[in-house]
Amino acid sequence: MRRVVDLALTAFLAPFLGALLLMWTLARPSATRSSGDRTLLVLDNSYSLDTMRQRDLLHCITNADLDGFFNRVWTVHPLIGASPEHQDQPTGDPSETALTPRHTVIEGRVGRFAMLRSLPHVNFLLAQVGLYRRLLRLRRSGRVSIVQAGDPYYLGLLGWGLAYGCRAPLVVRVAGNYDAIHATVGLQAYPRIFKHRAVEKLVDRWVLRRAKLVTPVNHDNLEFAVANGADRECCVVLAYGNMLNDVHLSAPEGRPHPDVPPGWTDYVITVSRLEPVKRCDEVVRAFALAARQDPGLGLILVGDGSSKAQLEQLASELGIAERMWCAGARDQQWIAAALVGASVVVSPLTGRALLEAALSGTPIVAYDVEWQSELVRHGSTGLLVQEGDVTALAGAIIELRAHPERAAALGGAARALALDTMAPAAVLARQREAYRNLLG
Repeated sequence: MRRVVDLALTAFLAPFLGALLLMWTLARPSATRSSGDRTLLVLDNSYSLDTMRQRDLLHCITNADLDGFFNRVWTVHPLIGASPEHQDQPTGDPSETALTPRHTVIEGRVGRFAMLRSLPHVNFLLAQVGLYRRLLRLRRSGRVSIVQAGDPYYLGLLGWGLAYGCRAPLVVRVAGNYDAIHATVGLQAYPRIFKHRAVEKLVDRWVLRRAKLVTPVNHDNLEFAVANGADRECCVVLAYGNMLNDVHLSAPEGRPHPDVPPGWTDYVITVSRLEPVKRCDEVVRAFALAARQDPGLGLILVGDGSSKAQLEQLASELGIAERMWCAGARDQQWIAAALVGASVVVSPLTGRALLEAALSGTPIVAYDVEWQSELVRHGSTGLLVQEGDVTALAGAIIELRAHPERAAALGGAARALALDTMAPAAVLARQREAYRNLLG
């Protein structure tokens, strides 16, 4: 009965609150900005501020000013409480933290009042309205030059509303081929908000058609964006270079010895969120096959996620539990050292982690899926195998282990390619030019 009441209230409140937000937007015209003032509002829901501190990822926030191109940057996480890492703080007012004089982080919640936890849809709407009103205060003095959304779905919708209210251009970042993800593993981008993939498709087309600039992180994601309504002329591919910690750019031979358990001198490593979409179960199965021929080899999985327990159970069933270590979430210094210490990096489907792997100079085995062939070129900068072919994945691991000189050459070539095409300086130059043209 409570769920019925919740849904009924949501159905009533949604159009009412939507109209309220529209009136709020139209009723308060934005003030005129100074021609020399460049300010950026970033919507991103990847990690909470606490998590980014723990994992040494604050550079992902502070790099958003593009080396002084923007005078002020507000980074907004609207959905604190939605993921397991911060479910201890799901309700309350938006919080604001000044990282530097130039960078401020605002975090919204998935619920407004603790007493309304039994009515999650209503609580969510109230929390998001409160966040939206908080953000609209920024534009009263014309303080937002550009609104940047981290995806074309919920963040894209919120970004479009804010961009409209601030009379600022909307930039949409595309960091995944969401069509391919849904076709492969059936996952939606925001299943708890949009419920059906058909609704998400309406949203991504609406948002991408209205973006003044779309910034896919690779060419595969570029094609996804164009296929879903983005104007190709408004797209600029910006790789993960400006999100890198400097430790990954350091020479591999100068990195410290990795702090791993005693005896783990030869190991395969995968750095990934432990979620079904990342297909780490196939890494475990491939390792089990490779381990039959390589008894001294171990497997390290770096990262956390909902699949951790299932992966450990799978390792037990395959008889490799003692040879697999789930290292959990680690900071960038540890990851950079562990990558260099590995014999092979296995990438079923990763993003920035694949670039970090290439920069380590360690040979890579990857699925030929999404963007990975842009960095791992078969026989040149690594080994590619057909997506889902666990036997081939195991064979590639064995091949690299059996030919260390070739493996070292492939790893060195991957690092050279990454430095040439995706280094922070090159990405920064492209991004500054794209934003300069947008403002011009």
